[in-house]
Amino acid sequence: MIRSILFFLLGMCMFASPVRAQYDKLSPFDSLRWKGESPEVQVENTWYGLVSINDIPVSEILDYCKSAYRSRWDKRFCEDLVQAMSEMGKPPEREVKLVVTNLGTGKKKTLSKVRMTADRRNRLRDAQPRVGEAERTVNRIDRTHRKSQDKKFGFLTQRYWEKAKDVPRLTATQAKEDLDELEWKLTHEFSYLKMKGVDFKAAFDTLRLGLGKDIATYDFHIQLRKLVALFGDGHSRVRGIASILPPGFASFRVVDVDGKLMALHPKKEELLEESFPIIAALDGKPIDLWLQAASRLAAQGSPQWIRRESVFYLSWVDYLRQDLKLRTGRRLQVTLSSLDGSKTKKVNTALGQRPYFGGIKIGKRPQVLEGEIGYLPIDTMSLKEHELEDLDDAMMKFKETKGLIIDVRGNGGGNRDALRLLFPYFMADNDPPYVANVAAMRLSSSIPRGNPTGYLGNRFAFPADFPGWNKSQSNAIKEFKKTFKSEWSLPKDEFSSWHYMVLDRSLNPNSYGYEKPVILLTDANCYSATDIFIGAFKGRKNVTILGGPSGGGSGRSITSPLKNSSLQVKISSMASFQPNGKLYDGNGVPPDRVTGPTLDDYLGKSDSVLEKARKILQSGT
Repeated sequence: MIRSILFFLLGMCMFASPVRAQYDKLSPFDSLRWKGESPEVQVENTWYGLVSINDIPVSEILDYCKSAYRSRWDKRFCEDLVQAMSEMGKPPEREVKLVVTNLGTGKKKTLSKVRMTADRRNRLRDAQPRVGEAERTVNRIDRTHRKSQDKKFGFLTQRYWEKAKDVPRLTATQAKEDLDELEWKLTHEFSYLKMKGVDFKAAFDTLRLGLGKDIATYDFHIQLRKLVALFGDGHSRVRGIASILPPGFASFRVVDVDGKLMALHPKKEELLEESFPIIAALDGKPIDLWLQAASRLAAQGSPQWIRRESVFYLSWVDYLRQDLKLRTGRRLQVTLSSLDGSKTKKVNTALGQRPYFGGIKIGKRPQVLEGEIGYLPIDTMSLKEHELEDLDDAMMKFKETKGLIIDVRGNGGGNRDALRLLFPYFMADNDPPYVANVAAMRLSSSIPRGNPTGYLGNRFAFPADFPGWNKSQSNAIKEFKKTFKSEWSLPKDEFSSWHYMVLDRSLNPNSYGYEKPVILLTDANCYSATDIFIGAFKGRKNVTILGGPSGGGSGRSITSPLKNSSLQVKISSMASFQPNGKLYDGNGVPPDRVTGPTLDDYLGKSDSVLEKARKILQSGT
């Protein structure tokens, strides 16, 4: 009964807050080290074994950290102890009671009123005390492997660093062990493993059979990146790919205007060739072939995400040449064409030392535009406390405007704080709570079942029977469940129950009902938490989404290294759906009115999408 009350109070605290809970960064330990998976702590120059904190067994705190933070549980225990204990419903005060054991005699001792300080926490953060890999249990798949490669996965075995000297290498045995470890991670922890029906066993076996005696670690990295990309989840990847792709870059910026790729000067706001803006071919090969090769590094998700990523990786010319069986070299022949395609021009360019990218720059600050239209740019969802306060201040200034533009173009995500703060402004006083996101957690053997607060509290999503819901929130969920149908039926017994993110006016007591027309500007660079932001506003009264579809991704990623190669593998642990039942991954959120940037927008001469939004609001059309 007491435990239920604690969870209820925790839930009420979470939902009463206008923004995410802000936890103090404090620790009672001067230093910390791990013996296996048990912490030993130093307090006032003496090392102890740790038994409990405020009478909470340390094993219980560690179990929560493993459940909530997965592969980074030990780091979170060291650096975010206040957050972990608060989320458990047992927030610590500035002084705590520690029960410890003498490392020599094993006798218990109580340390009363140990001060929690930021200095102590920062020392732990800087020391980075992690459970050693030698101490971790490495799980690997053990199964019968195929004896022949699958041709459709042959592209996975391509190598780029075979002739390079002094690059790190793995033996075939080491690489096979890492493949078995990765397959175990995907099979037991990856939420989107079965979303696209990838024959992953055939893909893994194709890689195994192509190893030979050894392989450059860089090539193994690229191969695994391509493998993980097959599943269509942009959050999942082998990290650091851009740093190990073979160098040799296009010496110009590539931008996408209405489906046509254009070459811009790397440093000036002008075309590479004024009368020939369009890239028709590179080294005599049609540009579509280059895009196809580049797309193998892109998560095979939504069409707009694949296109975005393919254009991004197009800059790695010498890497792509090897995929296309072309000779590498110091120069690149670029075939450019006129807008109508009637004329072409070949230009020989030297390869650059680094890639160049071209994007649209959105506004930096909130302001009132011509026609009394409010403009609210948000370039990241990772906002600091004072930046969230700035959003509140801006909405107060926009109260009497005739319309509002919220600009999230290029926003790659972060967290859900801005959504929780802003959404209440676009709800009427009598609006019921709104279910903005539905998700389920992939349950692995390391996650305890039956957690009454669920598994997605850091996404502000909780199960229907969460004790922290108030009556109106519970009723909103009940009504929502009557019509919700997910487009993908989650594999049986592999996921938690549905978790719901619910928004209502109580999240921001400062909010008022903004009833004027709102236009939300979006593009394919909008991803992750920004997808959630856009999806919440999709279909709301007086809100029009203008631009391009969002990238499409929501996954709650976890990262862990492979034993032999130390490659950092990032995979999603959550399956996430829009209110209409569509997955974010593979779809994104479509705009209500489609429009894209012009060449002049990329050249910094205009912002036609913003201007179009302003005119729509000003004219009422």
